[in-house]
Order: sequence, then C-alpha cells, then structure tokens
Amino acid sequence: MSRSSHFDQARRDWSKRKHAVLTDYLPSFCTALSKKADTIWYVDGYAGAGIYRDPNNPNNPGEPGSPVLAAQETAKLAYNIRCLNIEEDPANFSSLQTETSRFSHVENIFADFNDVIGTVLDRVRGQPAFFFLDPFGVKDLPMQGLVEPIAQRRTQTDILLRYATETVRRLVGSYENDPVRGGANEMHVTHWFRGDGWKAIVQNNAPGIQRDDHLLNYYLQQLVSISGGRFSHAAAYPIRTLQGNIKYHLVFATGNKLGMKLMSEVLYKAEHDYSAEQAIYQENRRSGQVDMFSESEQTQAQTERMSQLEQSILRAGMTKNIWNFHELYYELLLNRGWFAQVSEKEFRATCKTLHAQSKIERLSPRNAWGPTTEIRIPKI
Repeated sequence: MSRSSHFDQARRDWSKRKHAVLTDYLPSFCTALSKKADTIWYVDGYAGAGIYRDPNNPNNPGEPGSPVLAAQETAKLAYNIRCLNIEEDPANFSSLQTETSRFSHVENIFADFNDVIGTVLDRVRGQPAFFFLDPFGVKDLPMQGLVEPIAQRRTQTDILLRYATETVRRLVGSYENDPVRGGANEMHVTHWFRGDGWKAIVQNNAPGIQRDDHLLNYYLQQLVSISGGRFSHAAAYPIRTLQGNIKYHLVFATGNKLGMKLMSEVLYKAEHDYSAEQAIYQENRRSGQVDMFSESEQTQAQTERMSQLEQSILRAGMTKNIWNFHELYYELLLNRGWFAQVSEKEFRATCKTLHAQSKIERLSPRNAWGPTTEIRIPKI
C-alpha cells in the first residue's frame, strides 16, 4: 500500500488508539516545558495527508490524522508552540497543506524526512522538541543516521515512533531464507537497530513471540545507548487490533523521568480504554450473550494486580529502607515492571493501605501523601 492510498480509507481502530496516545501526551509535554523555553516544537516526520477519507462514504468529511490532531491540541494551549510536518508524497502533501491551512502555528515541508533531517534539526535548534515518527517500515526510519542525530540534540527531546513489528519479522525472515534479497534486508535491519547484535538473537531464538520480544528489547537498549544521546529511558507499548493481534509497537524515549511518568499515565489510560473497547467488541460477537463470569474474573484480576503492587512496594525495602513518595513511584515504573501498569492514584491508595496495615511507616508528619512524603519500608 502506498502512503497516499493509506489515507484513502477510514481510519482503523488501532490508528485511533495510536493517535489517542499522541494527543494525550503532547499537551503534557508542552505544559511540563512551558516555563523553560520560549518555543516548543512538535515534529511529525511522516505527516501523511492530514486526514483519512473513506472512498465508500463520500459525504463523510473524514477523520483527522496526526498533524491535524496535533495542531488542534497545541492550539488550545497558551504557550508558543510550533508544529513542523514533513511529507514526501505529492498527493498527501497537497492534502496536508489544505487541512492545516487554518493553523497559523503549522509549517509543512515537502520532502523525505531522511533527506531533510539536518534542516529540521537546525530549525528546532536550542528549543525543546517532541518528535512523532510513524512511517510504514524499517527502511524509512533507521536508528543509524536518522534517530541518532535526534537523540543527540542538546535540548529536551522526547520521541514517539512506530516499531514495525511485522516488518522486522518479515525482513529477518528474508535474511534467514532469501538468497536474493536477504543481503539487502540484512543491511536494512542493521541500520534499523544501529548494530548487528540482532543476529545473535535470531540465531538463538526460533521465529515467534519470544524472538519478537528479544528483538524489541534490543532495540530499546540500543536507543538509550546512543553515544552522546539524551535518551536515558525507553519503553514500548503494543498497538493491537480488537482481535488482540499486534499491529506494531509504539516506542517512547526520553531523557527525563518526568516524561516516563507522564507517558506511563497516558499508556495506562490507553490500556484501560482498549480493554473496555475489546470487551464490547467480544460481547457483540457473542450476539448479546453476556458472560456471567466476566465481571467476577475482572474483579479477581484487579485484586491480584493490587496484591502484586503491594509486594513490589514491600520488596523495594530490600534495596533501601527510606523512600521519597515520588522516588518510590519512579522505582516501580522504571525498574520493577510497572510502567503503564499502574496509575499514581492507585500507587497512592496502595501506600495508604499498607500504612493502615502497619506494613510501611509514614515518616512525614502531614496527612497528605505527596511528593515530599517519606516512607520507611522494613526489610521483608
């Protein structure tokens, strides 16, 4: 499918979820940096047509794509925010110009993002920037030569990009089995990962979910190990169909713990919304037959999750005894597997429960549980 034909159809349910993540995080990024910069930039490297039109429904005005959604969200904020969109397809670019013409803070560039990365980086130099990079495959978005210079910016930089799970799987399979195109695809994958460590993963793991997960984790490790790069934290979130199939992953990287906290909250909400949407879809497939055990099963799963959260908090006492409230929350998100799995509200409630049960001790005198609260966790 060409880039132009991609937008000549109704927006898919998984694209809506991807865009929800973008529009939920972008205002948080801008607000967090509003007092530290004169101008904040949003950069969409593969902007597309700006709108999805359904050819089977010509009376429908269409649904906005990422550049229009970003323009709408940033227009609501009382900060100096600039949106920079890059698109190489002529038909898409013409549509993009039309769809964004009403926004004075939007600028569009007709080019391949790979060809103008230097120009783009010069344009946003010295100011915070959030990059949204959503191409179709690995050839368009190599870490080597494209993501690298973005990561090496000196000012605050966050990035949200598509990790093309299915494409990586296909190219790796070509490397293994295709004597004609395997060599060229080997090069593409190496540029994508910024190294050939992926070959050992492929050699040691048969095709399947486990191999996919190892390759994704390798990508995240490579992203935060770019020499001179700002990215110190990276995480991935699966974008799935309502049937539960993974279409691709969104990879988020930042140099700031606050960025991880904000994105964790966004993805936690996204997962909750996806679960609710999927439950409705499955119920409709059952033709209205209600699963009598679904509610109790959900309650049990929630109880088990809260129990696991309690244990994670208590196990943090094995590392050290006294924690600041936010420091402990970051520890859970960054080092103990709770990124996108818990909200700060739930974390606070769990701390209160453990305190009421005398399993942890609150050292701060005030009643409120907030950033300055200190907690003592006895060793288990």
